[in-house]
Amino acid sequence: MTTAVQDCEQARIDGLLKSLRAAEAEYRQAYTRVLDVVAELDTERAGAITGFGTTARLVSGVLNLSSGEARVRVEHAELLTARRSLTGQELPPALPATAAELAAGAIGPGHLRVITATMRRIPPNTHPDTVADAEQTLAHMARRFDPPALSRIAERLLAHLDPDGTEPSEEPEQQRELRVRTGPDGTVRLAGTTTRSTPTITGRRTDNAFTANSHPGSTVRQHPDQRITPPLTFNRSNRKLRE
Repeated sequence: MTTAVQDCEQARIDGLLKSLRAAEAEYRQAYTRVLDVVAELDTERAGAITGFGTTARLVSGVLNLSSGEARVRVEHAELLTARRSLTGQELPPALPATAAELAAGAIGPGHLRVITATMRRIPPNTHPDTVADAEQTLAHMARRFDPPALSRIAERLLAHLDPDGTEPSEEPEQQRELRVRTGPDGTVRLAGTTTRSTPTITGRRTDNAFTANSHPGSTVRQHPDQRITPPLTFNRSNRKLRE
């Protein structure tokens, strides 16, 4: 293959890549226009007027989107479009740097998901200037990195803003208990207090517990190393079953 042919092929590929970048920028800018319209619909309370109830349901029905995707677009519209105060004064977007990068076509919806999720996790007592700096940093980083890489950067940023993590709750720790009893006919009854966060006792361990002492009317007990002696309580702080 001659150099001239190679140069021609390279020129065609370069042209296609240029077109791809331009098309992607237009796609991202179009998303900005979508958010502008969604924000206007929300301001006009179009969801309630049309019978959908909420703006998200309206967007979902009109655009044939999942409810989750529709809610994301409404959230993006709230954060990335201009707002008005109670007196009618126009205010900048809640995330101005991110909105500017999206309008320029430099970042896309995937980046927006990372940035908005990260901003929600910033501790509420953080100084406003620090919050603004964090948003600007994420928006600029989104120009250079894809969403997964941006997520890792965001985690490091959050660790810097909140190095000690969430403060422990001052509320007294709640105890959960579970009692297991077999009836005269061999049926097993469970009684106690639990929540969705309490682990379920299932599988072989449960089977062993039920067969360890199954004579009529007895309370199920297990060997000491199994530690299944009613009542059982669940300590949410250390995720262990204990007596």
